[in-house]
Amino acid sequence: MLSSRGALQTFIATLVFFVAFYVLLVPLPPYLARIGLDDWQIGLVLGSFGVAAVLGRPLAG
Repeated sequence: MLSSRGALQTFIATLVFFVAFYVLLVPLPPYLARIGLDDWQIGLVLGSFGVAAVLGRPLAG
């Protein structure tokens, strides 16, 4: 599947990036609540993650 070393490194780097990105979604709501955001504001922040992914991924390829 991945024949070159560069392709494998790119795959691993992308995997690590997205795992780290989505791991952030677990502690983010309690943190935002602790700093005083309302529920709708927390939903807006979390929703923006999804909207950014939907808009950004097709552009990124």
